[in-house]
Amino acid sequence: MKHIPAMTIMHRKVAIVENGKYEYLQSSEGKFRNPTKIVQKLDSDEIFILDIDGLERSSPNLTTIKKMAAFKDIWLDAGAQDIEDMMDHFVSDASEVIFGTKSLRNLKELEDAAEMSEKIIFSIDYHDKIISRDKKIADMSIDQLVNAVKDFQSLDTIILMDLGSHKDKTPVNIDHINSMTSVFSNVYVSAHVIPEDFQALEDAGVKGIIRDFRTIGYADSVQAKDTEIKETEEYDE
Repeated sequence: MKHIPAMTIMHRKVAIVENGKYEYLQSSEGKFRNPTKIVQKLDSDEIFILDIDGLERSSPNLTTIKKMAAFKDIWLDAGAQDIEDMMDHFVSDASEVIFGTKSLRNLKELEDAAEMSEKIIFSIDYHDKIISRDKKIADMSIDQLVNAVKDFQSLDTIILMDLGSHKDKTPVNIDHINSMTSVFSNVYVSAHVIPEDFQALEDAGVKGIIRDFRTIGYADSVQAKDTEIKETEEYDE
């Protein structure tokens, strides 16, 4: 089972949540961390990027994404609503564009996007129910939604973005996972997952877990290479 590092960016910087709001990640010396240089150090070929400017202001950090994409395959969630957004996001050289239910206009946009590109990933944003601007989607169960999109051309990868699990630090619902893995072979999970959960998720057919990049080796790298990082990772754009 893969472990995909996830990084949040905002205003071209690495963002983290502190006390319920976004703050910029800084070094011990108060320097902003450079997202491109962090990406280079992560031990993964694929990096999940959550672009807050794209999600909240329809103004994704495409130049920064392009710099990161020179080194790793970027799975970009920047709030794609429709095909036009998808095309804009691919300009950044993202290897995969995420269509999340929170931003997606409707399922027809997803179907059309999947017909145009094999590099589309569908993400179900969930907190007690599916989060969507489209009432038809919001009123569906996960099982209903998965079955509604299962025949979309070239769509073969799906993510459960369990926001409630992240917020409340509760286990992901295995029934939701089973609904997804019974239809899709490439199922990824972003949730509050601890090492004791890894085997159960793998047994359920999960292909990978999307995890905060700081939880999968980056902190150790910072400690082991402190001098190098102080010299090279501060924000320099």
